Amino acid sequence: MPFQPTFPDDGAYALRPDLEQPWTASFWLVRNGKLESWPIGTAKYGPPRPPILPGTTPAARREQLRFWKARVQDYRDQVVLAIATDPVGTASEFTALTGRCHHCRGFFNVEQLQLAAVLAPDAQGEGLEEPG
Repeated sequence: MPFQPTFPDDGAYALRPDLEQPWTASFWLVRNGKLESWPIGTAKYGPPRPPILPGTTPAARREQLRFWKARVQDYRDQVVLAIATDPVGTASEFTALTGRCHHCRGFFNVEQLQLAAVLAPDAQGEGLEEPG
């Protein structure tokens, strides 16, 4: 049975670096306790699907897909664990990278982003200086 931690609340989260592709970030949405990649329907994160090579037998293809699905499940379990371990940091990372609210995903203006950085600095503890 897959690992199922309890998320703190529904909302959007970001992991930087991404667990599978460290040169990029991945964005995630939790709704009703279910994890989805964000933007919904377009984002694809995790291990890439293996190509079908010429001459691959059906049995070999099934084995490739079984192995790939296990890797995808392991990747998603790691994402869930990372978000559950640091929900505030990953939510702040989402806001910092997208300029959107973690809860409603609406856009912030610059002053709101500066205030958010002061009130909830990113996972490394660094934030913008309070405007003054």
